[in-house]
Amino acid sequence: RAKQRNIRAGKGKMRGRKYKNRKSALLVVAEDKGIKLGARNHPGIDVVRVENLGVEHLAPGTHFGRLAVYTKAAIQKLGGRFK
Repeated sequence: RAKQRNIRAGKGKMRGRKYKNRKSALLVVAEDKGIKLGARNHPGIDVVRVENLGVEHLAPGTHFGRLAVYTKAAIQKLGGRFK
């Protein structure tokens, strides 16, 4: 799904934003132990730490329903964040 690139409609093409890239899975981790380096070669996959997790990561472009993969440590850290 994320391998597709669509050509943007409108004047954005002239302004250096010709292609729109799709988003795919979101990896939520407690600590970045080289996971970001491994995922940067795959289009559309983002890696974010629990401290930096926001609504824009979970619903990019206000389109909800993005696949999110959490590590065990990230779930434990999230649980401690809302107590």
